[in-house]
Amino acid sequence: MQRAQEAVADLPDGFLTAGFSNGAGMAEFVALRRRVSGVLMLSGALPLEILRADAWPAGTPAQIHYTHDDPFRRQEAIDTLAATIRAAGASLQMFDYPGRGHLFTDPSLPEEYDADAAELLWRRVLDFCAGLPPIGTAPTRG
Repeated sequence: MQRAQEAVADLPDGFLTAGFSNGAGMAEFVALRRRVSGVLMLSGALPLEILRADAWPAGTPAQIHYTHDDPFRRQEAIDTLAATIRAAGASLQMFDYPGRGHLFTDPSLPEEYDADAAELLWRRVLDFCAGLPPIGTAPTRG
C-alpha cells in the first residue's frame, strides 16, 4: 500500500487509478487517499475495511469488471463495495463477462484469455475514461 501511494506521489490530483487483481485493491487504496477522477477495478475489488477506510470518496466514479466464475471473485465483497460507492453518491458501472479467467484480458495466459471479453472490457474502459473530467478537476472530497 505504501508503494502504491509513493508511485503516485508526484502526480497532480485528478488522475485515474486502475489495477488488475491485487492491483485493483491498490487503485482503490490510492483513491481513498488522493483526489482522483475515477477508479477502474479489473478482476479485483476489496471491501473498504481491508483498506483501512470508512467511506468511498464522494462523487468518485468507478467501474468493476469480473468474469462470472473468476476463482478469486468474492461476490459479498463486491456487493459491499458497490453499496459503499453508491452511498457516496458516486456512479458505478459493474460488468460481468462469461468464463472463469481471472486475468482474462491477458493474451499471454491462454488458459484465461478471452479475446471477445477483453475487447468489450477495453471499449467500456475507454468510454469510462472519455467521460472523466480533465486532470486537476477531480471531484472534491465531501
